[in-house]
Amino acid sequence: MLDENLTTIVVAGITVLSGAGFWSWMQKKSELAYAKSARDDRETIEFRDTLKAQLDDLRADNVKLHERIEQLLNETADLKAELASAKATITHLEAMLRMRGIN
Repeated sequence: MLDENLTTIVVAGITVLSGAGFWSWMQKKSELAYAKSARDDRETIEFRDTLKAQLDDLRADNVKLHERIEQLLNETADLKAELASAKATITHLEAMLRMRGIN
């Protein structure tokens, strides 16, 4: 009878210790999964913030480039107008020289 009681107590003790160990393992596993999820969420948020900052920088650069293109187009138009005026002056002067040469 003593052997049966001892066996029952030993089995009960092993069961309690195993159950407690299993419960501890499950808690640790759950904590690690939560920590990994939180870390992944932080990394995702940081990645999105970085992308947003880069996108804002690209937009600003794009605006600057468009302004520069407009400036260059205006300068090109001014140069074309000056060139046309210079050609007209040259043509006029050539005509005057021809007229003097004829007289």
